[in-house]
Amino acid sequence: MTFSLAELLKDSAYKLTQFNATQIQALEASISLKVTEKSTAPYVTCLVRGKPIKLTPEEAVRQLFIMVLKDDLG
Repeated sequence: MTFSLAELLKDSAYKLTQFNATQIQALEASISLKVTEKSTAPYVTCLVRGKPIKLTPEEAVRQLFIMVLKDDLG
């Protein structure tokens, strides 16, 4: 099962227009779903800390900005 950022951001004010398609696809490819008794939540490995974190709309934008800083600005 795949999870898209568009699905995550559908009820938020965040947009993906400032990020390129490669960065969005890279983040979507790194999403894993953690299943618990009550729900299923998306997780991603933080690009700074290197540990799994729950992917919220704010965290998705944060991780994409980290990619921009690292890849585009060095």
